[in-house]
Amino acid sequence: KLKKINFKTFVFPYNDIAHLDKIKEYGFDGFRNHKVLKKNIKTKAQNLLDEWNIWKKIYYQNEYNEKFKLVQIPGGFFFNWRFKWRGYLIPEIITYLKWKNLIRYAINHNKTLNLWFHPHNILTAPSTFNILKKIIIDANKMRDKGKLNIITQASYCEKILC
Repeated sequence: KLKKINFKTFVFPYNDIAHLDKIKEYGFDGFRNHKVLKKNIKTKAQNLLDEWNIWKKIYYQNEYNEKFKLVQIPGGFFFNWRFKWRGYLIPEIITYLKWKNLIRYAINHNKTLNLWFHPHNILTAPSTFNILKKIIIDANKMRDKGKLNIITQASYCEKILC
């Protein structure tokens, strides 16, 4: 609890999941479950190619960690940070189509889609926000039609725990 804010979910630095017993002890209901990526040239190349995959599918399932009584929030997908080479090598339309199709896939297959980014990505590459805004507008339209639920990680945990 910080300044009367009651945090219920946790994102591990560098996705390095550890000390789940402490996470539960401090009152968290869940954590973002995301694989740790090795920082090498092969991984960077795979990530770059993956940004071009506009037909990406969602393979993870909703999970509950029985041992620690914590919700494992699906790690989801990082929103392309349009900084330096990422901004030049990946056209905005590719990022837009990738996310439009991920949203469509989530709706059609009743999947959870976790879109995440670092706030400084917006500050250091403002064109990131331009595409993100278009995706949010599309997602809001789907929500208004009753096809999509937009929730926080804490709300996701509440849904799983009920």
